[in-house]
Amino acid sequence: MAMKPGSTKDIRLFLLLIPIINLLNYFLTYNNIQFNGYFIQTLLMDTIQGYLCWLIIRYTIFKIEEKKPLIDFSVSRLVFQLAVTVVVGLLSIIIPTEILNAILKDTPVPTNFYTHDIFIFLIWILVINGIYIGMYYYDIWKSTTTTLTDERTLKAEGFSVRLGSRNIKIPLNEIRGFYVEDNSTYIVNADFKSHIIDSSLEKVEETLPAELFFRVNRKYILHRDAIKSFKRIENNKIEIETSIEDPTPTQLTISRLKAPDFKKWFGQDAASL
Repeated sequence: MAMKPGSTKDIRLFLLLIPIINLLNYFLTYNNIQFNGYFIQTLLMDTIQGYLCWLIIRYTIFKIEEKKPLIDFSVSRLVFQLAVTVVVGLLSIIIPTEILNAILKDTPVPTNFYTHDIFIFLIWILVINGIYIGMYYYDIWKSTTTTLTDERTLKAEGFSVRLGSRNIKIPLNEIRGFYVEDNSTYIVNADFKSHIIDSSLEKVEETLPAELFFRVNRKYILHRDAIKSFKRIENNKIEIETSIEDPTPTQLTISRLKAPDFKKWFGQDAASL
């Protein structure tokens, strides 16, 4: 998989690549090629069939990615994708070929289709997989690079808030948390003073370095320095004690589902800013 399911980044690439692949297949398969009407007709039909095969492989890869993302890399996961796409890809070529041959000709499909052509198709199916896998990890690398750039910018500039008639910057190392109240988002600085910011809590969370900030619940995001301690309470929930007495409560509850993530996060070493 190159991208998240539903992405269309690959479409323009393969719209151009499929006819090129078909032309290469012709030169690999036939010695004497005559560029006439029959050649154009055959190339057109094979290109349409190639698009069909690619779309089926693409759909299969995206479905596999939904169930088990390739980012959780394992040899078995890769082998499974290759095996499934090879099977569905070859079937998408063999079945239409047999049907069209039965309709248009009185003779069986030539033997060399199964002894020669099919191996060329197999190679191209593996190439398609390689392209998608390469695009997938390129997107991850690009996304990681963008995230690191955003974090560096955030660390250098912080958040802009309005103070009277002025706009000021609160550096990242002076932020102790964020919270929502009356449909507005507030930032809490090192002096535990609140300032309204023009952003939703969800957008704020996306820009924060995950090693330093934790989304406690729907209303609060806290810096690890704002958390004094935590303890387990009923139903495997966690109660944390904060150093922010106002405006946030000194005790906040973390749900049973988020408790394992919080313990793992709180126990790790924070990256230095």
